[in-house]
Amino acid sequence: MKENVPHCDLTIPEECDDFARKLGTLLETPACIALEGTLGAGKTQFTRFLALALGADSASISSPTFVLLQSYATTPPIVHVDAYRITDEDEFLEIGIEEYLESDCVTVIEWADRFPDILPKDHLRIRLELNDADSTRFAILHSVGERSTQILNSLARLVRSDRLAFE
Repeated sequence: MKENVPHCDLTIPEECDDFARKLGTLLETPACIALEGTLGAGKTQFTRFLALALGADSASISSPTFVLLQSYATTPPIVHVDAYRITDEDEFLEIGIEEYLESDCVTVIEWADRFPDILPKDHLRIRLELNDADSTRFAILHSVGERSTQILNSLARLVRSDRLAFE
């Protein structure tokens, strides 16, 4: 039997912004958003929209690719981790990821699929996809745990039905 997997059209920036804003209204800490997707799929852009939705100053938002981790003074606070350059689980643990995952913040991890064993038992996984053929973008959503399932169900009610579908 095929699982119902929600996906959301995010082709234009306004759709991604709207999606991130609606998700932001549902988050309670501690929360983990595990972002997956190829280079250029929109992981950093999505995080930027989420941080702006939660009150970040746009000038303070940048990709943590080289510094690995950025904190944003939002409500609730966001810790943005880019795991692309992290070589192994030990290095990931050395940056203090476990403390962030347990603290009063939203931890957004780009390239989270590289370290699935470190993710908390309850997290929201968002796979961002870019279709090169027609330049469309979309998010495939998956909840892991009870609280993330509640968030995903609430998000489905907030996002227009023509943009969030089950396949």
